[in-house]
Amino acid sequence: MEQGKEQYRVVLKSIGGNTKEEVEEFCEKISKNLNLPSSLIRKIAHRNPIVLKKNLTLKKAEALAIAFKSFGANVVIEKRSPIPIIQVERQGLPPPQLALETCSLRKTPGENWLLVGKVKNISQEPLRDVWVIIQFFDGFELINYEEVPLPINPILTHQVSPFKAILEGTLDFQKVSLLFKNVNGASYFVLDQRKRREWVEVEIPEGALKLKPLREEETSEKSPLMVEKEIVREEKKVDSEGGVPSEEMEKESESLIPDSSAPIEEIEPMELGPEEKLELIEEEKKEEPLPYPWIGEFRAAIETYDQYQKEGFSLWIKNLQMENLIESPYHLLVILLTYCRFNQKGDDENALQNTQRVFPLLLRSNLTMEEVPELEGTPYFSPEVWRSLFFRALPKIREAARAILDQREWKAEELERFFQIIPQMGLPNSRWMVRVIQKWIPEKIEIDFSGSSVIIGEGLYRVASRLGIVNPFFDFYQGKNSMGDLKIQSFAKLVFPENPMRIEEPMEQLGKEGKEGHCFPVEPHCQGCMFESFCPKFYKEINPSEKGMVR
Repeated sequence: MEQGKEQYRVVLKSIGGNTKEEVEEFCEKISKNLNLPSSLIRKIAHRNPIVLKKNLTLKKAEALAIAFKSFGANVVIEKRSPIPIIQVERQGLPPPQLALETCSLRKTPGENWLLVGKVKNISQEPLRDVWVIIQFFDGFELINYEEVPLPINPILTHQVSPFKAILEGTLDFQKVSLLFKNVNGASYFVLDQRKRREWVEVEIPEGALKLKPLREEETSEKSPLMVEKEIVREEKKVDSEGGVPSEEMEKESESLIPDSSAPIEEIEPMELGPEEKLELIEEEKKEEPLPYPWIGEFRAAIETYDQYQKEGFSLWIKNLQMENLIESPYHLLVILLTYCRFNQKGDDENALQNTQRVFPLLLRSNLTMEEVPELEGTPYFSPEVWRSLFFRALPKIREAARAILDQREWKAEELERFFQIIPQMGLPNSRWMVRVIQKWIPEKIEIDFSGSSVIIGEGLYRVASRLGIVNPFFDFYQGKNSMGDLKIQSFAKLVFPENPMRIEEPMEQLGKEGKEGHCFPVEPHCQGCMFESFCPKFYKEINPSEKGMVR
């Protein structure tokens, strides 16, 4: 690689032992001598290791490294490797089935490119007919590819298989991409375990390190290089502007002076123009593009859905609060639990009517069966039976409300199981309760949703297929940890890392059959669907759930 090309960077590793005193002293010195804001220097100093600047020539990288070393910092210069970058597709989504242990690319004597590597089966079952697709890119443009079968077939669990490919000719490319798949075209998730280095450390010349920072007591007579530097700058100022140098230029000083033992000709003083005073930047993170370009719109749609669900019940609760008819968080929690238990099979209207009828009795002690008013029944219970069951369940509702408030901090999955001690409180009711409790009583009950997962029904799987989250021909749902399950759980975590289960209710609702849903098994009714504007609408002619949900 030519030295003139801007392929070097300077990395701040540490400041002495990174003690508070060393960092403060470093910040004060470099801020004063280089006339940089102390807030910027402190921000950088406390974030090491950090890239100070990249895309430099070797001379500029050395000058910047020398400057920081002279003030007590431990810095290194790194050069970008001239070998094209080798990337692995389908990384990061669990569980990986293969692990790439090594992969290298080099030129052969015949000017061909030779790629060799080793991949390991880290799944719990043998993998048959594994191929690697090697793609060569010039920027973003695919210019060639090779398909190579792995020589070991099948690859048993924990077994390693080598692979090799030769690309003939003098093709000029910048990036290589590896994709592992089976003979049917389904690709594997891969864990990249290579010990590779895109940047290689460059040694800073010994003579250049024999520098020391300028001390306040040192004068221009003691530092001839600094004086000479000032004269050159003043002459340039006069020549360019046709006038006398400004007072600011006269005060400008060079922060580095050579030690008497260091030959002057070895030192390349660093120019700090006003427009580029140490444009210290953190190394740009190479973010992989999101696999779903519509993810922002999807998130906004879920937010909107959450605001308008159970509108009648929400308005009633707000009216009770405005009229000061809810006595305490405990009282509110009993109301929520009562409504949730009444809401069997999504019957919002009857659930609200029944809750309003029993509301005056919820905190009454010594309540008798005769005092309970008539209630609307359910598809499974007659009005009289449903009335009797409520009377028997009310003590459990009160007991659960006290226990929840006493503990205060809960994991979502633990609270979901706890709710089911209440009679007729099924899983859908418990999950709805876990969701709304955070909305209505957040100051008294803290719920950690980060470990929550999505329950996958036919409606949700169908919506996920139409969105392109799963492929019903390959990503089969066969329960927990099946490919369909893992993909949907990963998507939920990507959209809402703090609460993945937020996608569950709206997606299942859209996948319902009948007037309440949109994503019907065949020929979905897309008009009015909250995902209509961005959904790719895959698999409209088939029922994805019938194909992909293996029973």
